[in-house]
This record gives sequence, structure tokens and C-alpha cells, in this order.
Amino acid sequence: MKILSIIASTALAGFLAAGAGCGGEGTPPVLGDLPPEPEAPGPTEEFDPNSGRNTTNVPAPQDPETATCEKNAYLRIGAFAVTNNMHGESRLEEGDVYTQCIAIDSVGFPASWRWDVRTRRPYVKGFPQIAFGTNPWTQVATTKQLPARFGDLSTLVVEHEVAVAADGLYNLAFDLWLTEDDTPHQNERTNEVMIWLDGNIPVGTGKVGSVSIGGADYDFHVQQFEDGPPLLLFAAHEPRPSGRTDLLEFLRYLESNGYVSPDVYLSIVELGTEMWWGRGEAIVNEYSVLLERE
Repeated sequence: MKILSIIASTALAGFLAAGAGCGGEGTPPVLGDLPPEPEAPGPTEEFDPNSGRNTTNVPAPQDPETATCEKNAYLRIGAFAVTNNMHGESRLEEGDVYTQCIAIDSVGFPASWRWDVRTRRPYVKGFPQIAFGTNPWTQVATTKQLPARFGDLSTLVVEHEVAVAADGLYNLAFDLWLTEDDTPHQNERTNEVMIWLDGNIPVGTGKVGSVSIGGADYDFHVQQFEDGPPLLLFAAHEPRPSGRTDLLEFLRYLESNGYVSPDVYLSIVELGTEMWWGRGEAIVNEYSVLLERE
């Protein structure tokens, strides 16, 4: 028997405060060659979305019902949570500037987040995101659909329409956490799976090859950090901020090549932006998840 769950893209919004979000703790290495550093980052002018890289022309939500710049805040939209993950803030040094805020509309979507990072230190400062599932760090769940045993899934498809306008270094990416069982904990993570849809953060080392999944081409990287599980990273050759992404195809590719076991549990699916520096805004105009289990 199949259990079908369709998570709609409009729902009433609520608020839930929670602890640290996903996106990794640890200290990742400097990845790849960095662009030339300006003479001084200095203060910047007010951010103009039209001056950045626009993947679509979706307007920003007007007068959002709920907005916050509080670290690790959750803004609930039905089975989803927009999360103000600022996990890299603790590594800032004197003189660095970092602000990050999230917002949702009174009826749920559009949802959005903005960031302003004035530092040239090459590491991820935060990962504002829309989350679906159970957080391995806090055990806070947005839905009862996840965790789910990977081998029991028959469908996991995300429909997304996202607009990003940004300068500096950033990405737009899915982040999936796999854990040992259905009671996820940060110490029981087996793998992190990322699918970079857009952006310009250097991917770095560990490239295994190129693969075609769902009609799109990706570079596949495997990276191992000292204090975390392996990162299995797919970086799209062409920007894919909007469309249909079959996440199960990526997991099945990893299983068929011996990187993950069907017995691990998918704890959470996140879609967000990592940033090293610069200013930007991401607007999630539409978002839905279709999940089926055998």
C-alpha cells in the first residue's frame, strides 16, 4: 500500500522558536580559489535587488505578516518551517558585519530571506532555508512524514519557484541529512547530501565525475570532514532555481554507487542559501513536496 502525502504551497502561518538549525557545525576547509579581494570591504550601499543576479523576476512579498532577524527562529507554513540558520556566526571576528532575516506572507507563501555579510573570511556564515522534516540537532519536526527509511520511499519530488538576487559568494541548494534511525540526532548522522542549484561559491576538491540526473548535468563531489559525516555534493552545470527536482533519483544514484545504504533514514529536506560574503535576497514564491512510501 502506498501512503501519499502532498504538501501544498499555501497554508496558514504560525511561529515556533527552536534551537540551532541544520547546515553543519564543524569547520569546513577553504575550498578552491577565491576571487580577488577588494582593497577593503567597507560599508556598502543599500542593497538593490535589480543590481544582482536575478534568476526570475518574482517580486518581494509586500508587508509580510511575520518577519524576524532572530537567530534560529522558525516561521511555520503548514508542514514547512522557514528557518533563520546562522550557524557560522560564532566564528565572526571584530569588525565583521553579518545580518540575516526571514519573512513569510500572511497566507504562507511567498517566503523570503535576506542577508548582508561584510567580511572576506571564506566560510559559510549561515543557511536560511525552508525545511521539511525533523532537525537532527534539535529534534524539532515540521511534519510527521520524515524521518523515513530511504529504502521505503517510492517518490520524493519537490516543485520549487525561487528567485535569487545577490552579489558576493553564495549558493542555492538542497541539503538532505541521513541518519541511522528514525530518532535523528546530530551524533547519528550518516551522510549529508547537497544539491547545488545555483550560485558561485567554489565547490572545491573531491570531484568524482559528472552525472546526468533528471535531465540535468551535475558535477559530483565527495568530501570528508574530520568532525562530520561525508558530504555528497551535486553541483548543477546550469542554474536550476525553479522547476521540478526528483530528490529520490539522487539518493538512488548514491545507493547504486555504494555511497549510502537503503537502511538509512532521511531526516530532513532543506532548501536554502549558503553565503560567504555579500548581500542578497531569496524569494520562495511556490514550494511543494510530493512524498510516497511503499
